Amino acid sequence: GMMFKRVMMIFWALAGLLAIGLYAGQLNDPDLIWGYMTKQLLGPGFIGIMMIGVLAANMSSLDVQSVSLAALFVHQVYKPLFPHKSEEHYLFVSRIIIFLTIFGGIGMALYVKNLLELFKYFISMPAIFGAAIWLGFMWRRLSKTAVTIQIFVSFLIIVIIPNVFSSWDATRSYAPFLKQTQERQIVVETKALRADVEAGLAQHAGERITKTRMVPPYPLFFDRITREDPADPNSRLLGVGRFNAELWVLSWFGIDFSGFNKAQLEATRFAFDAIFPLLCLIVLSYFSKPASRKTLDYFFAKVHTPIQPTPEEDKRKVEENAAHMHHFESRKLFPKTHWELHKPMKMDYIGFFGTWALVGLIILLLWLVVNIGA
Repeated sequence: GMMFKRVMMIFWALAGLLAIGLYAGQLNDPDLIWGYMTKQLLGPGFIGIMMIGVLAANMSSLDVQSVSLAALFVHQVYKPLFPHKSEEHYLFVSRIIIFLTIFGGIGMALYVKNLLELFKYFISMPAIFGAAIWLGFMWRRLSKTAVTIQIFVSFLIIVIIPNVFSSWDATRSYAPFLKQTQERQIVVETKALRADVEAGLAQHAGERITKTRMVPPYPLFFDRITREDPADPNSRLLGVGRFNAELWVLSWFGIDFSGFNKAQLEATRFAFDAIFPLLCLIVLSYFSKPASRKTLDYFFAKVHTPIQPTPEEDKRKVEENAAHMHHFESRKLFPKTHWELHKPMKMDYIGFFGTWALVGLIILLLWLVVNIGA
């Protein structure tokens, strides 16, 4: 199913090709092309139909996600805390969670002014919990204490500090937090726009030309830096937008970001969000007590045991494997270690390389579409 969804990207590419053919050289920002094409090509009624389609697609996804989130919360959080309640009670709690999820999303949409920044949060947030989940399936040494501390510290760095520091006047005006990258001059090769033709820099729109551009200084720890009073050039500087606590933490170790560009700063931030939780878990787990061997044996026996035809047979097989975990040692990539990484089997190879073959096929189709008429 996921692969068939990727085929739709080819049709998106077709829309881009149409835009190039119709409006080449008229827009300098490709992100504007969808709205521009909608305005230029669709009449009032057709614009409404397109908006209905977009809304319907999103509504069908959001209602399923809200129900799924409510079910996860009730079964994984609420039910263990409040067991032995009636099904009607749990259903009522689920409805409350659905209500809070939907209206929480509406509140977020009204509160958040920068959609791109919200998207960046959605990229970083899963790493806070995902690292523990992923490592829990791979490593026996992982401890509950390490997970608790890691989630708290990661949440502090990725969520709490950025929001608190971006709202405090003291941190927004703190001089070390207002550092910027160095101004640089670069030469880029690009396609000429109509303005370039009118300025005599090219013979026609689309011609490859070189331009010299100045890359202005970019804030290290905030999205941008402005004057408190824009009309007063002597007013104090203030940081605006998200505070990048990840870069702040890395600066403690003497890393100099003054030579970085904007893309490198963003990449460093996301790399920290991805790697730090894993490192934190591994280090802390070596200084804390893991779960009991019996608990771990049963868990990994359940992970490694194929699903059986009936629940009773499945339970019996899991218990049997849990009592004889040494049978799995020969299948491990790293025998006699805490790592539960098994050697790939025939079906694993088929699935892995088959998936990449489908990816290659989709990329090939996309390449063929993009090069139509070239």
